[in-house]
Amino acid sequence: MPVLNLTEPTFDFNTIHPSSKLLLAGDSIDAYTDYHTNVGDMSCQEIINVSKEFSKINFVPNGFDVSSDTYAESEILLNVLRHQIDVSGFNFKNPETFLTRDVYTRPGPGPVLWVFGCSHSHGVGLSANEKTFGQIVADTINRPLMQITKPGSSLNWSFRHLINADIRVNDWVVWQITTAERVSIYNGVNTTEVQLGHTNDRSLLDVNTDDQIFFNHISMLNTGIQYLHAIKSQFLFLDITYMLDNSSQFYKYILEYSKRPEYCYKLNHYKDLGTDGQHAGPLSHNAIALSLLSRIQYNNE
Repeated sequence: MPVLNLTEPTFDFNTIHPSSKLLLAGDSIDAYTDYHTNVGDMSCQEIINVSKEFSKINFVPNGFDVSSDTYAESEILLNVLRHQIDVSGFNFKNPETFLTRDVYTRPGPGPVLWVFGCSHSHGVGLSANEKTFGQIVADTINRPLMQITKPGSSLNWSFRHLINADIRVNDWVVWQITTAERVSIYNGVNTTEVQLGHTNDRSLLDVNTDDQIFFNHISMLNTGIQYLHAIKSQFLFLDITYMLDNSSQFYKYILEYSKRPEYCYKLNHYKDLGTDGQHAGPLSHNAIALSLLSRIQYNNE
């Protein structure tokens, strides 16, 4: 079978391979002739369609500006082609993942307490010498704490970090639920956390209807729970973000959460407010920790 050489559109490939023939869309292919083409004379889809007629694709770097759109398009094409045909002449880089993966080093070989959540778990409103509920629980059960929290973050954010964490069988996980109208948005470069109730972006509001938000939120939560069950981790998921709201607005969420035995609803555990007047104070963190500890003790009996 012949070889198809992928070249730069303005480069005269016949200067280095006189017998090669330029391949255009619709041309018949001679089994004894090598061909060359490029993303200017043929579309990427047309090249993919005819690639099965060749023994391999050979990339010819001559004339390419690696910072050009033509080079980038050719690179994407080669990445697609290499999964169905032998590709030579191109040095494939390690692919970049669409979402960056944060790597958290375990503090030792023993069991760990993991806490995932937003500002409520992060300790916003606490003074420097006051402990979060996560730290209180970790100190009490004598385990190191891995607190993966971010103020303003969504369930999307904590879900991504949870499934990338090195959670093991004997670890305990506390996954704090955040309000459903917080979502992660990809802007073409990175992800940002958006609170839909505070945005004027009509494109987001038109797509994210109340029912769609509810569906996405519960689907992600259920997927995370199934994952934690699959890796045989002991876990609780904690609902503390609705304490200062009218809980009747969130009845359908609470009803769905309560179907799971691991659900902890902390409506009555706000004993005080922190320094910002919005988040839990030290007495509230202590009350939440005591409730979590009672559930952990119950599960271990």
